[in-house]
Amino acid sequence: MQEVLDSYQSLVGYHDLILHKYGPNKMFATVDVEVDARWDLIEAHRVIDSIEKEFDERFGIKLVGHLDPEGLDDDEQNEVYANVKRTLKSYKEDFHFHDLRLEDEKVIFDITVPDNIQMSDEELYQIIVKDLSKVLQDYEIRIHFDRNYFLKE
Repeated sequence: MQEVLDSYQSLVGYHDLILHKYGPNKMFATVDVEVDARWDLIEAHRVIDSIEKEFDERFGIKLVGHLDPEGLDDDEQNEVYANVKRTLKSYKEDFHFHDLRLEDEKVIFDITVPDNIQMSDEELYQIIVKDLSKVLQDYEIRIHFDRNYFLKE
């Protein structure tokens, strides 16, 4: 499923892919699909429809895609985004972040925590904020942590 989503090069990204199982033969899924906010709504709808159709055809799963527009034309947000990405990648873990936004003097975003990370959200928060504060001194940093919801069978 992740490979299917990754194959859509026009997407900025995706997150919160959640599978819902209802009995032995009924699977539904939801996913947040990140697209450039400058996209025409008809184009965004067409791409999400295509993804939903592919999930149904390949996996027999009814998918509902939620559109998350990303403001890629904002220089300040792009700089903050790059700093967050660089900091998280420096940990050499598979951290993914999403829903980054700037509100007043705050940077707010979500992080999907890799399964192999044993630290609590509070421990992670302290480490990440310490490192991000070095490059984002003018911002208060707020992070929401997501844990992986994939079924392990």
